[in-house]
Amino acid sequence: MVKAYELVENTKGVSMSPYVILSQVLLKHKNIEFETVPLTFVEVGPTIKKLTNNEWDLVPAIQFDNGDIAYDSLNIASYLDEKYPSNPILAGSQKSSKLIKEYLEKNSVNHFKLIVLEVYKNCDEINAKYWKDGREKILGQTIEEFATNPKLTVKQFIENTSDLVGVLESQDFLDGDKPAINDYTLISHFQNLKTIAPSAYEAVILNHPNPALMAWVSRMHALFDNFLRDRKTL
Repeated sequence: MVKAYELVENTKGVSMSPYVILSQVLLKHKNIEFETVPLTFVEVGPTIKKLTNNEWDLVPAIQFDNGDIAYDSLNIASYLDEKYPSNPILAGSQKSSKLIKEYLEKNSVNHFKLIVLEVYKNCDEINAKYWKDGREKILGQTIEEFATNPKLTVKQFIENTSDLVGVLESQDFLDGDKPAINDYTLISHFQNLKTIAPSAYEAVILNHPNPALMAWVSRMHALFDNFLRDRKTL
């Protein structure tokens, strides 16, 4: 069976990466059955390096039945469209692709602020230290300092969804009549927030001022026999 390598926090087996979520949704889109291979923060690098002959050290990584290994979510999407051309993933709206790129550029920091402490609190001692030390080296400050003023973060997060929500006011999906790469990218980030920081998810998604967003979330959650709706959360 296809193996999907994923990042978990090692206490409850909860998936911690939005791009892992995305890769699994892409497999569902192509109707490909898979089993997950859970890895903790400290296990990911060595395991994926060995799997890819030192070509890659992150998740997602997918090992297919034919021995092929695809890694990085966009490369996985390209591989799936090449090998399984029916119902293409990358045939999305160019306008929405531009909006998604802009959204991620604007909101990635806010997203990270909303989850960084929750990841730390929910990892075991070894992985919590790995997470904290690594993030603080990148940030140049403690994760507690980085995540201050959550009310402002929530406000900015909601504001940065406005262009995408504007699209959803007039159509069911970002990519038109049916979901494709842009819908899957956005919902995977929202799902990551729901998974790790439920209270923040409630603030920015469930209580979003525009009902068009939550209506879209409900449509996405219903896909693939409620695959996203029923995923394990902290």
